[in-house]
Amino acid sequence: MYCRGAHAPRNDGAIDCRECLQSIARSQQASLSSRPCLAGFIAALRAHGLSSENACVAAIAYTREAGQAAADELLARFDVSAIAAANDLLALGAYRACAARGLRVPQDVSIVGHNDMPLVDMVQPPLTTIRISHVAMGEEAARLLVREIETPGLSPERIVTAPELVVRGSTAGR
Repeated sequence: MYCRGAHAPRNDGAIDCRECLQSIARSQQASLSSRPCLAGFIAALRAHGLSSENACVAAIAYTREAGQAAADELLARFDVSAIAAANDLLALGAYRACAARGLRVPQDVSIVGHNDMPLVDMVQPPLTTIRISHVAMGEEAARLLVREIETPGLSPERIVTAPELVVRGSTAGR
């Protein structure tokens, strides 16, 4: 997925890529029942006046290699200013695709991952990512399990945890 132009017009001038990514993070929700983040991504693009048309390339797996292949496709088809990957491994693959084309992160292309995997703060530049609170999700799952054991037959409860944008070195204001 990508933001086609971090300089898309709006009332007060240009859109900072980080502002767009923060909006994406706010619009996404991590829940105990996993759901795709595409709707949140498209809503954030539209909220910033960016086109969501052709804004997504599907990766065949959640691997660095699949991320590189998907980013290669994006970079071949579009003038990409930012890539928002569905997980951190895909984002690291996008780093490789950019490097292979002589593009610099974040000077030429901003990249954001999703999950805040261990060590993504140690790559160069450190990866900006959307952190999901796996501990909070686990605690809620345990609470729901205990609730079901103690009181069988209660109505299902939907729990949503808020993600957090962790800004590091892979995104730049444009």
